[in-house]
Amino acid sequence: MSPQKNPGKSVARSLTLALLLAPVLGPMSGPSPLAAQPGGHQHPTAPEAVPAAPETEPRRGLAIPDTPLVDQDGRPVRFYSDLVRGKVVAVNFIFTSCTTICPPMGASFARLRTLIGDRAGRDVHLISVSVDPARDTPARLKAWSERFGAGPGWTLVTGERSEVTGLLKALRVYTANVVDHSPLVLLGNDARGEWTRAYGLTAPARLAELIDKMAPGAGAAAGAEAGKGRKGAPTAAPTASPEGAQARHGRGGVIPAAYRAAPGGGSGRSASATSAAPATDPASPADPASADTPAHRYFGDIPLVDQDGRPRRLYSDLIAGKVVVIDFMFTSCSGACPRMSRTFERIQEALGERVGRDVHLLSISVDPQNDTPAKLKEYAARYHARPGWYFLTGAKADVEAALRKLGGYAAQPQDHQNLFILGNDATGLWKKAFGLADPAELLQVVASVADDRG
Repeated sequence: MSPQKNPGKSVARSLTLALLLAPVLGPMSGPSPLAAQPGGHQHPTAPEAVPAAPETEPRRGLAIPDTPLVDQDGRPVRFYSDLVRGKVVAVNFIFTSCTTICPPMGASFARLRTLIGDRAGRDVHLISVSVDPARDTPARLKAWSERFGAGPGWTLVTGERSEVTGLLKALRVYTANVVDHSPLVLLGNDARGEWTRAYGLTAPARLAELIDKMAPGAGAAAGAEAGKGRKGAPTAAPTASPEGAQARHGRGGVIPAAYRAAPGGGSGRSASATSAAPATDPASPADPASADTPAHRYFGDIPLVDQDGRPRRLYSDLIAGKVVVIDFMFTSCSGACPRMSRTFERIQEALGERVGRDVHLLSISVDPQNDTPAKLKEYAARYHARPGWYFLTGAKADVEAALRKLGGYAAQPQDHQNLFILGNDATGLWKKAFGLADPAELLQVVASVADDRG
């Protein structure tokens, strides 16, 4: 790795990560201090500071057209009459050749369908509307949905381009280019005329709660069903791996004003940023040169503990000046975590001696109360972890603070995000990748970040 030769440019790039992480990765249980409004699908954030995004955005007076469409089984349906009228609905927007945010949204709907139980198809409908009707035939939609175990109550629709375009415009989600479509979920109760927009990667359990609020009297059933998911065995990954790895990337001068260095070396930290800081923060970083950078101020030196019981500071010890690949896991997970850890093992092999030198692999436990260093060390041994691959735990408050900074916080371990975060601190390039994607594709994304020269 060659050091960044333009510190000012690096500073501007580094905090692009904050804008990317806050709106895209977190389950949105609370606003991130750097949250951006959920807008673009794949492309870098617009070069301007944006306010924190609410978890949901009420939409009243939404006119729902009775658009003629075709479902995944080739049956003609009308959007309002057959799918929406008198029901509570959750609607997302996808296309089958999408290799970024759509697969996680598909997996999220599959989990949501499980959580709402036998109400799916009866008084709650899940609807996925293709934003690429020219290519997405019913057969393609059916094959796409089967990768996630779709079943009754989840309808996928396509149709004539003009009809679908009209529908998307009426729902206020139309974009001329399909890759720019918004990753959001439209939630509505037609009987009451209540509509709200939620971020597309909101945790399924949270979407179920929002649905319950729209359907009083159904909450008890959904709560019991959701409780099974929270208290039972960890949720398994989809039976078929969604294709595609890279989610969205960014590198540019996007630093919210509150996080720009204040004149005279002040931190310029906003009130919301201060409230999100961990209770404990070591006074001096390992590298004095990074002590007053926006990246250091954003991440902070949150104290964590690795699998060998050694203390590690989030930024100074683990991120500063390194290429990092980060995932979220817990040792008792029997679903997605082992598969993602096997991919990390492949990344370790592919990068060879760079791991521990200029590349750090970080696996952060989302269950710090149970994942002791000893448990993490045993877990690490299963995947032949070598120096430079850190399995991290710590005090619950500290781990949660780190997870929130990285957009990986989840109230329940099994609801954690199955995503990788990849960053090059020296050049300011950051990307996200779907952790259950094809390992070969993930390795290409890792290489693009590790070999970046700015």
